[in-house]
Amino acid sequence: SLTVVNSSFLENHAAVNGGALDLKGSGGARITGAFFERNQAEGSTTAGMGYGGAIHNNESLIVIGSTFSWNESREGGGGIYTIRNLDLENSTLKGNASYLSGGRALENYGGTVNIFNSTISGNNAPDGGHNAVENRGGLIRISYSTLTENRGGNAALGGVGHPDNYQFNLMNSIVAGNPAGDCGHVSTFNSLGNNLDSD
Repeated sequence: SLTVVNSSFLENHAAVNGGALDLKGSGGARITGAFFERNQAEGSTTAGMGYGGAIHNNESLIVIGSTFSWNESREGGGGIYTIRNLDLENSTLKGNASYLSGGRALENYGGTVNIFNSTISGNNAPDGGHNAVENRGGLIRISYSTLTENRGGNAALGGVGHPDNYQFNLMNSIVAGNPAGDCGHVSTFNSLGNNLDSD
């Protein structure tokens, strides 16, 4: 297993996936008190890919008290792209960008993602990428968190969502002030109470 404590990952570049970390085969990972800034998953028109500007995750991953800022991916997951289960707690994702597809801050492709007491703001999709938090399979639970001021290049896409009707559970959270809309496309949203949505 992998344990990261009080570490910084700055200005790393990956030719394919995971600008700072490409997690696979380590038996699980736990990251506490880390800073991920200006990392990039480049990808290319020939190699494709380019997922997870800071982290490309194919593990069971726990992230606590960490900051992801100004990371970039060619495809989804400007901050984090996950295929497996992810717990994100007491963390901030700000100013991250994906250029060609979804998940400006975070994209889930089949796992269960729990976002607790976290802030996701100011993430960007300059060339038409999708929602700030995008679910392409599995389940995303968001509680006691704020998603605001996330900007997309596509006016139909917003703070959270995906067109293929994958599931979000929201509780005690604010999803508001995202200029392209707060709940983009037609996902299944289950409000478990005490949410604020400005749409």
